[in-house]
Amino acid sequence: MPTPANMAPVRPSATRPAPHRPAGVRTMIDLTTRLADLVEGEIKVLRERRPGELARSAAEKEELARSYQEELNALRANPDVVKAAPKAEVEALRVAGLRLNRVLDDQRRRVSAAREVSERMLRAVTEEVQKNKTPYNVYTAAASYAKPNRKKPTAVPTALAFHEVV
Repeated sequence: MPTPANMAPVRPSATRPAPHRPAGVRTMIDLTTRLADLVEGEIKVLRERRPGELARSAAEKEELARSYQEELNALRANPDVVKAAPKAEVEALRVAGLRLNRVLDDQRRRVSAAREVSERMLRAVTEEVQKNKTPYNVYTAAASYAKPNRKKPTAVPTALAFHEVV
């Protein structure tokens, strides 16, 4: 039976992945620019009312966002990398970050607006179907519900299909 004296020491690197080392400011500029370009492409797709095509770039966007976050965390953990970078690269990173933030804000507004329009349209259609489906409750002189007029056709069950193009 192993005892603490004859057990192999456990190295921290064996139980945890090593911290990500930043590749540098240039890599961060590239990731930021690529992510902004991808989001701008998604905005164009939204503008052209083709939201079904957004799924095509989802995996790439997820991978870029993950890499971006890893690199950002690594740069935050190692601020000397940014301090040692040429001023022009740091300025280019700042400009790329501002562009990404602007593009993400634009996308957020467009997606929110499209979602709101879709929800309102669905709500309006659902309310109209419900209104046509529900018979009017009318009281008689004896204060009881009148039987529905069977001469008037009652609403038939309605299937509701919602097209994704807004």
